[in-house]
Amino acid sequence: MTDDQQPTVFILYGGTGDLAKRMVLPAFYELFTRDLLPKQWKLVGNGRGDVAHEDFQDRIRESLTEFAEAPKDDQWKDFAANVLFAGGGFRDDDPGSLLDVIEEAKKDLGDDVTLIHYLAIPPKAFAPTTEAIKAHQLNRGSKAVYEKPYGTSPESFEELDRLVHTVFDEEQVYRIDHFLGKEATQNLHMLRFANDVFADTWNRDHVVEVQIDVPEDLDIADRAEFYDATGAALDMLVTHLFQVAAEVAMDPPTSFDA
Repeated sequence: MTDDQQPTVFILYGGTGDLAKRMVLPAFYELFTRDLLPKQWKLVGNGRGDVAHEDFQDRIRESLTEFAEAPKDDQWKDFAANVLFAGGGFRDDDPGSLLDVIEEAKKDLGDDVTLIHYLAIPPKAFAPTTEAIKAHQLNRGSKAVYEKPYGTSPESFEELDRLVHTVFDEEQVYRIDHFLGKEATQNLHMLRFANDVFADTWNRDHVVEVQIDVPEDLDIADRAEFYDATGAALDMLVTHLFQVAAEVAMDPPTSFDA
């Protein structure tokens, strides 16, 4: 069975959080509008609050209207029909309603489904959520996506990675920073390596100074828990901005292998 034919349940941990509403849900909806999702799918938002399926659907529509564009009625109706919410949190000793909602999704998709765990949650919740996935046997044949930062030092990275590998094989794990998927960031490659006007002069003999600015006018809002544990330096400087600096300064890649 090909990937687009395999029924898939996407579980979005932190489904009502800031990262989900600004980045993940608009991106997921765009995959839907481009017909890039599997033929049969369900999206299950997970969080600590007790939110009805319909209320979660309304939150997604509000997020799309604010951070992307308002969905068209006919497309939205088809999308919302596949969106569910599982409240009560998710821990190794208490799965909340997630297991029940997954079973609800299987009533439409069948028992042979692939689970995609997308952890759009504060990094301090990575370990307990990963342990809960194993405790409730949701790791078998599934895949997991971890949003940055994946550890805050080489030591914490290795500690988290050891835990993750007790639950998933490496082939099941995908680590992502949404900043590298931004069109403006990806355009640096085209500007540097595919544009002759700049390609030959983009070097230390012609570039005197590089300045990277990130103007931002939003406050902490509902990112308070994340910022308490992470802070702006780890959230922006040593991840996003250092990555852009690397994009600016890197040599042309010799291959596209990892």
